[in-house]
Amino acid sequence: MLVLYLLYAGVLLVLIWLYGISVKMEKQINEIKINLMEFRKDIGYIKNSLDKNEQAHKEIMDKIDVWFSEAEGRFVDKKEFKPVRIIVYGMVGFILIAFLSSIIGLVVF
Repeated sequence: MLVLYLLYAGVLLVLIWLYGISVKMEKQINEIKINLMEFRKDIGYIKNSLDKNEQAHKEIMDKIDVWFSEAEGRFVDKKEFKPVRIIVYGMVGFILIAFLSSIIGLVVF
């Protein structure tokens, strides 16, 4: 009889232990469910942000395309710039030669 009581007590302890484990697992499952709900909200927010970002990107790219199409005739290419460069470099050279010759003239005389 004593063995039977000990057996019942052991089974009762095991059941209590399993109940404790099941309560812990239930808490963990509820936490996981809450985390999943938060992830779903975050994913929705990210999706909305991406949609807004794509629209803003398209608007910016359209503005850049318009700017490039308007700016085609405004800028100078290398062929057109070469004569201007030669004239400007020549003028700067003359100014430097005049400056250096005046300094040499002041030092020598």
